[in-house]
Amino acid sequence: MTDLFDGARTLGLELDERQAARLLAHLDLVDEWGQFDTVIARAVGPLADLVRNAGALVAAGGRLLAMKGRYPTDEMARKLNGWKVIGVHPLRVPGLEEERHLVELAHSHEKV
Repeated sequence: MTDLFDGARTLGLELDERQAARLLAHLDLVDEWGQFDTVIARAVGPLADLVRNAGALVAAGGRLLAMKGRYPTDEMARKLNGWKVIGVHPLRVPGLEEERHLVELAHSHEKV
C-alpha cells in the first residue's frame, strides 16, 4: 500500500485509508499479481483496519507486518477477524528515542 500512497502523492493526491482500500479493490491487484508472502504497512491506523484492508493481499502461510509506535496493547485486544498476532518486536531507530514496534500477524488458522 505504501507504493499506492507514494504514487498518489506524486500525482498531488491525498488518499485516506478507506479510499486506498477501495482503489485497491477496483484495481484487482490480487487477481493481477497474486498474493504476497509478506505485506508491510506503516502508519495505516488500527490493526483491525489493516487486516480488513490488506489481509486479502497475504498468501496462505504469509505474514502481515505492521510498523507501530508504542506497544499496541489496545489494538491487539480487539477482534482481528481471521488474524492473530504472533509477535511484537521492539525496533531501535537511530536518532529516535520514541518507542517503535513491528507487529507480526498470521492467518488465525495457521500453526506457528
